[in-house]
Amino acid sequence: MASFMHCGDIDGLAVKVPGNKWKAGASLVAHTDSHNAIPSATITGNWNGGFTGSSQCVTGSSGIGKISTPAISNSQPSVTFTISDMNYFGLYPYVPGDNHDPDGDSNGTAITINKP
Repeated sequence: MASFMHCGDIDGLAVKVPGNKWKAGASLVAHTDSHNAIPSATITGNWNGGFTGSSQCVTGSSGIGKISTPAISNSQPSVTFTISDMNYFGLYPYVPGDNHDPDGDSNGTAITINKP
């Protein structure tokens, strides 16, 4: 049984949308301390930069959750998403210091997404 959880990857995506705007999205992976995926985990975080607000997702069977912003003005060059909490029915404590990102496009806790 796992003793704690962390984020094992954050990937970002930006797409153009009608009206001279764009949207940002992120996929996040919930892991146990032994790096097994955690389905049904809730991941909560905050957007800053081009959009300010909070988002929350629940991971699917592969431990991946997806979030996105509303439309952002093209005058905004980027937006950053930062994880504030992860929860799996209160069973595993979230240990942010163990967050990581194998492809190196984030620090495992926050990712900056540039407009397309």
